[in-house]
Amino acid sequence: MAYAGLSCGGNGLIVLVRIEKFENQKTDIFPIIHDDFKQFDIAVDVSKKGGSDLRYYSIDPSPYVNDKAIYIEPPRKLVLPKVNETQKPQFKEVDTTGNLKSEIETYIQTQSREFDRNDWIRLGMGLVFELKEEGRYYFHELSKPDSRYDYKECDRLYTDLMKRGYQKVTGGTIRMLLRWSD
Repeated sequence: MAYAGLSCGGNGLIVLVRIEKFENQKTDIFPIIHDDFKQFDIAVDVSKKGGSDLRYYSIDPSPYVNDKAIYIEPPRKLVLPKVNETQKPQFKEVDTTGNLKSEIETYIQTQSREFDRNDWIRLGMGLVFELKEEGRYYFHELSKPDSRYDYKECDRLYTDLMKRGYQKVTGGTIRMLLRWSD
């Protein structure tokens, strides 16, 4: 998000995000933003999809401005196999993720932690980036100790993160999140 402030009427918020191509904003980008806000029970005025709405001023004396906002990219088209139960992945002879999987296995066997929602999402993003579909098993296993664990919600979030293809959250973040429980 590049900017958030009070709407001109003062009854809502105006949110501006960075997009690379204007053509994609209504069909590809707006649904992503809408879903993100929906996860936090924030209502979105779907008639205001941007582009034709000019914004000259805001009455907000202290808006949120993010000079380092990254571009929101359209989701990549992925076809995922339908899976009823997650299967424990088999270790490959050459483990391209270093000791990450072994560290996660050890953590699952010896420790547990309830993650707040932001850390839980970051954990999923890191598993998607490092282990792709194979990380789904670990995401469930790391989520199970939480009293709020719900198989369908956990699986739905992982599928959503797979579609978005985040690349900034890596194994280092996973290791950091697991160490915080020590």
